[in-house]
Amino acid sequence: MPSKKQRLAFVVPNFITCFGLGLGVVAILLSIRGDFWNAAWLLAACVVVDKLDGTMARLLNANSQIGVELDSLSDFVTFCVSPGILVAAAITAPGQALAEPPGMIIAYASAIIYAVAGAIRLAKFNTIEHRGEGLKRNFQGIPTTMCGALLSSLMLVLVKYNLIAVTGVWLPALLVILGIAMVSQVYLPKLVRRSSKFVNYFTVLNVAVMPILIVTHQLPEYLLAMTMLYLVVGMAAVNRRGYEIT
Repeated sequence: MPSKKQRLAFVVPNFITCFGLGLGVVAILLSIRGDFWNAAWLLAACVVVDKLDGTMARLLNANSQIGVELDSLSDFVTFCVSPGILVAAAITAPGQALAEPPGMIIAYASAIIYAVAGAIRLAKFNTIEHRGEGLKRNFQGIPTTMCGALLSSLMLVLVKYNLIAVTGVWLPALLVILGIAMVSQVYLPKLVRRSSKFVNYFTVLNVAVMPILIVTHQLPEYLLAMTMLYLVVGMAAVNRRGYEIT
């Protein structure tokens, strides 16, 4: 039977996961109320929390099957359902171009496609991991966390500069594209320790800077730029001909 100290070690990462799940739920409620700015910041915070629970589980040697399933459930809410609702609520708000049918129907449908694609990705990922067939150094398909990071940082920039009305008609297409990317054969490198000094410095810099920006609600442009840099450069690097996927 596990000791009290061992049981506590398992509680810590699962508590962090539940905290992130709670942030995702609050982000949904704020989106429904029309507070898109704070909802997007909460989703950005969920990205940091998602990385923190896994780190704590490894440090405490507290990996568990319950933790894996709980993490997937949290990811579904925070990075699949919540971003879809945030985008759909923002572009169908009163006065926006998609506020009425058929635009409203298109917006809602795109959010559903995005969420369903995320659910399929998470279910597929869990199945592969259970069989021990997961890739060690690369993701197959764009992770839900990265899609959530992209959408939250993009919405922060659009809200900050009052660009929802200008870009709103294109956001349903973005949701569909990201949904397809999550379940696609596109590869993205994991930010594990690599021989490239640039990747290691990039990782350390953002681990230090991003939480500060999120807590202080500053420079959403930086969050968007770093997310885009990782996605574009990462996909270009590992999807080139001759690269060995591992």
